[in-house]
Amino acid sequence: MRPRLRYWRSGTTLIETMVAIALLAGMVLLWRPLVQAVGHPRWADQELQAVMGFEHALQKQVPAQATVTAAAGRLRVSPVSGDAFEIYLPGGGTSMIVRKIVVAKGGYQPMLDDAVKLTWQQVPHAVAFVVVFASGRSYPGVIRDG
Repeated sequence: MRPRLRYWRSGTTLIETMVAIALLAGMVLLWRPLVQAVGHPRWADQELQAVMGFEHALQKQVPAQATVTAAAGRLRVSPVSGDAFEIYLPGGGTSMIVRKIVVAKGGYQPMLDDAVKLTWQQVPHAVAFVVVFASGRSYPGVIRDG
C-alpha cells in the first residue's frame, strides 16, 4: 500500500477573497459621507464666502472719486467719468442680485445668487447693506466711496 501524501497550498480561497472585498466595499460606502463632509464647506460657510466675494468684487468696481448712494432699494455708483451702475434685487421671484449699467445700451451682470432680500442704508461716505438668503440667514456688509 502506498502512503498518502497531502499537499497543502498556502493562500486564500475564493470565498475569503470575496468576503474581504465585501468588507472593503462596506467600509468605503460608510466612510464616503464623512470624507465628503470634511472636504466641502457647509452651506452657511458657502453663504458667508459668497457675501464676502460679492462685497469685495463690488468694492473693486467702485472707481476712485466715485460716490455711492442708496435709494429706492438700489445702490447707485456714480463715477466722475464713465458709466454709472446700480446694484439691486430685481424681484418678481428672482433670487439673484444683479449689476445694471445705467446707459442706453444697458446690460446686466449677475452678482449673487439665492438672495431673497437686499436692503441698503446710507451711512457717512459709504452704504451699508444686509443680504438675506433663502435659508433665512442674513449677512451685513459695507461699500465705501471711491
